[in-house]
Parts: sequence; C-alpha cells; structure tokens
Amino acid sequence: MAMDVKVNNTLTDYAKQVIDESNEQLIKATTLAGAQLKRALVKSTRLNLYKGPKGMLARSWVETGARLLDTGRTKLVVANPLPYAKIHQTGGTIVPTRAKALAIPNKENTTFSGFKNRQYPSPRDVPSPHRELLWLDKDTGTLKDDKGQVAYFLRRSSKIPATNYMTEGVDNAVPEVLKVYEDMLKDSMGAK
Repeated sequence: MAMDVKVNNTLTDYAKQVIDESNEQLIKATTLAGAQLKRALVKSTRLNLYKGPKGMLARSWVETGARLLDTGRTKLVVANPLPYAKIHQTGGTIVPTRAKALAIPNKENTTFSGFKNRQYPSPRDVPSPHRELLWLDKDTGTLKDDKGQVAYFLRRSSKIPATNYMTEGVDNAVPEVLKVYEDMLKDSMGAK
C-alpha cells in the first residue's frame, strides 16, 4: 500500500514522516520480527542444550510483541522467564537452594537417567515403590539403586559451561528480522 508522502528538504525529515505515517505497519512488522526471533531462539535452545522438543527452556520463550513507548518508538521484546536461562548462556556455578546437595543423574544408569530413557530426572520424581530402593552411599556421595548402580551423584555445586545459545539464536534471526523491516519500508513507500 503506497502512501502519499511529501518530500521535505532533508532525508531525515523524509524518514521521520515515513515512520510517523506507517506506525501501524511498523507495529505489525515488529510483531512478525518478534515471532521470527522467537523461532530462532527456540531452535538454538533445542540444538545447543540437547533438550529436544520436551525441554522446558525451549518451550518458555515468550514474545511481548511491539510496544509503543512515550518516545514513539516501537520495541521488540523476546525473553525467557526461567531463572536458569541466563546461566546456560553465560555459564557459572549452581548451588542447591532447598537441599544440602544437588542430585545429578548418572547418564549411564538407563533406569534412572539414560539419554533416551530419562524416567527420573530427580530423586523426588521416583515413584514410591522405587524410592525405597535408593540408598545413600556416604563414602562416594551418591544415591544408588537396588542393584548397587549409581543413580545420582550428590554435589554441593555444579559448573555449567557457557553455550552462547541465545547469541547464536539472535545471530541466526538477524537476516530474517532485517528482511521483515525492509519489506515493510518498501511496502510503505510503494516500492517494488
């Protein structure tokens, strides 16, 4: 849809006039750009953190779309409200908040934590009849199952490596986001 725009003396005045007259289109473009960015962040989260479609972190990305601020600017916000989203990006050390130790699943014990058979990611998730089968080995700092295999390692802290999954997602989304705004500007100026 072409707009009737009067060309002013300077390119800055012209650009301001185009943006002022295309606020509705700008809001739509920002909303579309937010959806593009959210898709890229979900994909990057799944690929870099190896959680697959069931990962809570990947499913928690939200876009607030466009907001008109007092300044007349449009703002795009895509965020993840989960408290551990940032530590996977930057890395760091986690410590338990409600217990004396972290229970880290033993990935080699397929009953409790195998990559494809992750039945019990935490000891509190183990059903009652099996929970009694876990016992604490104080010498090794582990919870063992009824067969004597380590089900969980108990640790006072754990280091999380930086994955930069958010940075990668944003970098992958930039060309698509720029194309959305380019198309909006071309449409608002009647260019083909």
